[in-house]
Amino acid sequence: MLAHRESPRRDLHALLAAAMMLAGCLGDPEATPIDAGCIDCDRFLPEPCAGDAGDGCIDPVPCGGHACNGPWGPLFLGEGGELRLERFQDSADDSVQTLAAQAFFFKGQTPRARLFGEQEVEVALRQEVRDKGYVCVDLRAGIYFDNGKTQEAQDIADTREYYDVGTTVTLTSTGEPFEVVRLDKFLRNEDPEGATDLSSGLQHAVLYKGNPARQIRRNTIYEPRIAGSVDYPALDLKWGQSVTGEEVADVETGNGTPQIYMPSAFVLTSPTDEEFFTPGFLTFTRGQDLVITYTGDATPAGWPTILPYANFVDGEGRVRATCLKIPTASSAEPDNGELILPHEVLAIADPAGHLVLGRLVHVAWEYGQDQSRVDLIGMESKRSPPYTIVDAAD
Repeated sequence: MLAHRESPRRDLHALLAAAMMLAGCLGDPEATPIDAGCIDCDRFLPEPCAGDAGDGCIDPVPCGGHACNGPWGPLFLGEGGELRLERFQDSADDSVQTLAAQAFFFKGQTPRARLFGEQEVEVALRQEVRDKGYVCVDLRAGIYFDNGKTQEAQDIADTREYYDVGTTVTLTSTGEPFEVVRLDKFLRNEDPEGATDLSSGLQHAVLYKGNPARQIRRNTIYEPRIAGSVDYPALDLKWGQSVTGEEVADVETGNGTPQIYMPSAFVLTSPTDEEFFTPGFLTFTRGQDLVITYTGDATPAGWPTILPYANFVDGEGRVRATCLKIPTASSAEPDNGELILPHEVLAIADPAGHLVLGRLVHVAWEYGQDQSRVDLIGMESKRSPPYTIVDAAD
């Protein structure tokens, strides 16, 4: 069986489809992978479709990564930690913002990897929307990656054995080395509020968290460092790969520099930022798409793909549905200033929820000590006041 470093590179569209619809692997070559169906080859790969078994799709199992001995890469390893910079804009003039700067590391999670979503719960979109690269997923079960503040997600977090990686974690801007985001350690048994992350609202036994009011540089790269401990002495990360399949490490040796790619700010043009943040303005009409347009700074050369996304969040902080625009054979550039929110997702969206609209870069790395996955995530987001969903006028 092939290790990740020896396997032929898979098409990035297939990898992203797998990331969105299938389970991460269990991290154990002897374990039975979760069977979540197959990747729709015709949708995510250009013709001719290679790698299928004559049924038009690529079977994603056995799962992959260096430890899993398969072709799919580190995104399919069992979870082992996260380093995240997620900035939330909460006002039109951007004077109100929250920085969710956090890190945590663990082993022993049950299940070993949460789903990003399943084929069975993918929202059925019109073909013309699918052809533009859109995927929407029903997350109401509460068990998925980045599901927000659900009891199911907290129950999964409670199964973990968290690592203490020393006194601090730091994130240093490569554009300005004197700009260092310091993440301090919080222990749940001493300070439950401090050990609650500001991204999902989950509590962690050991959480490293930054100042939520800190202003950070965007459209730049941050490199993480840990103080280290006996049980977790260093960030021994290799085989980095983005969720769109782009290699960010040497494909032969696995060597590379683990980095968080923090997207630029973006300005809404339709609706405008002023409209988006006006209470009562944001309205969805059943049977009609909502088209969002925006502008942002040019992405630096060499970055992984930036993915626009929209989360439909209920009043308790649970992500009920998510939509992403991803690269496909017919839509190679997802971050082109337009994001369609398909009307089909309104059937599962909270009728008076909040919209979190943003752009993200997600890169997975393999932790060499136990062959688990560490996710490095950069996100720039806008959080709306409550929206409304109305019927179309007769």
